[in-house]
Amino acid sequence: MRPIIAALASVLLLAACAEDNIRATDIVTRIPWPDEERATYRVLDDDGEEVGALVMTVASERSDTYLLGQSFSFPEAGFTNEAEVTVARADLQPRRTTYVIDGPDGVASCTALYEGSDVIVTNVREDGELTDTLDVPNIAYDSWSDLFIWRTINFSQGFDIEYADIVACQAPAPPQRLAVKLEVTGGETIEVPAGTFDTWRVEIDAGRDQKAWFTTDDAHILVRYDNGDQIFELIEYSGNGSLTWRVGVGLGIGVASPPTSAMHSTNITNAARIASTSQATRTIPSLTDRLLEVVSYKPIIGS
Repeated sequence: MRPIIAALASVLLLAACAEDNIRATDIVTRIPWPDEERATYRVLDDDGEEVGALVMTVASERSDTYLLGQSFSFPEAGFTNEAEVTVARADLQPRRTTYVIDGPDGVASCTALYEGSDVIVTNVREDGELTDTLDVPNIAYDSWSDLFIWRTINFSQGFDIEYADIVACQAPAPPQRLAVKLEVTGGETIEVPAGTFDTWRVEIDAGRDQKAWFTTDDAHILVRYDNGDQIFELIEYSGNGSLTWRVGVGLGIGVASPPTSAMHSTNITNAARIASTSQATRTIPSLTDRLLEVVSYKPIIGS
């Protein structure tokens, strides 16, 4: 089993290179989440061992913005990672991104401010501060918002699209532009700790192949995500208190109790039929030589 030291991002770009000719495409068809949402995932390594947890949240920050959050914890490795992206409510274009990694060798942080056609990125580490500026296409998305953005595409068989991704906070590497390709390859029934779901399978090409599964109901909740090194699996979801799935972690059984009124859809058949289930980077460069030897982390796409 390969130790997992640094957290993954919503979009992990392993060995991906910056590209100049990237399509500035609006991929948002419909925003499916409520003003308040929380989803919890277990994180598995490539041997299927549980190594950490991820909590993804949506909050209505102001009348014109959402705050999209990801909080990773890797207890055995002693790392936590926090990422937040403020996006425009209308089109999910980024305005500000913050990222903090806290580990045995200290804290590193990053702030990205989207201003006009530029993003200004400031990385702060114990050995100093570095600021970079990158040109941004007129339509682009921040990589830390990708796992949310992918929920907004046109979920239909064979749908494919390419868009511009900005990998802003991947300290200490400089920011870069990235072309990301998405394809809806079909439907698939997926079993995770939160239950069994009918899903759309989306394949992602961003310098490496990745896969994500989203529920077929109107909420398009991320159920499972595989970036090639780690897998996220849904444990619990709640949105505005109107739709909740919970699993008894450690008991080997998950039982869902859908509410009588679900905010997102009146056709949440998955929740109604959930039965017992088995229990249950954005990789960034590590802070020590030992971590680099273990993982060789570069940005991966995969959110």
